[in-house]
Amino acid sequence: LVEEAGGLPPRTGGAHARAVPDHLPPTPTPAQPVQAAAPAQPAEPATYAAPTAVPGQPVPPAPPSPGGPSADGSWVRFNGLALNAETRLVTVGGAAVELTRTEFDLLASLLSTGRRVRSKADLVLTMRGQQYVTSYFVNEADKRSVEVHIANLRRKIGDDSTNPRFIETVRGVGYRLAEAL
Repeated sequence: LVEEAGGLPPRTGGAHARAVPDHLPPTPTPAQPVQAAAPAQPAEPATYAAPTAVPGQPVPPAPPSPGGPSADGSWVRFNGLALNAETRLVTVGGAAVELTRTEFDLLASLLSTGRRVRSKADLVLTMRGQQYVTSYFVNEADKRSVEVHIANLRRKIGDDSTNPRFIETVRGVGYRLAEAL
């Protein structure tokens, strides 16, 4: 059977037929404007907690705890140590201290997180200028380099690992700021 008008057989609803639901709005004609449908509103407010971090995005530093470092303009001060991230200057008791880029970045990172413990792996990524992502590999040599840089940093700022004034070691984990004096 062939239709005379189109030369094709009529569709009878075989495997390729699509049903059009009755609840769809009619297709607008050129004379009718297209109206956007209003977004559906949830019946109840969401009961889940909003995420605190987005994967792949930097994690903001924890707010300083009471007795932690204090910010004075662009200077961060802690127990007589002052760090200015904009000019990359560090002073201890008013005397300037010369630090390498890595030592400065490690110190700035520790000051930005207060008493929160920073793992050696996390500090390795700070030295590399990377954020925490599971695809970055940190080996034992990288962790050992953090220990060496922290030892050099402590020597330059006059800190003692047995009685820390600035940087405290958390055995088997990493480092954090010492208690505020």
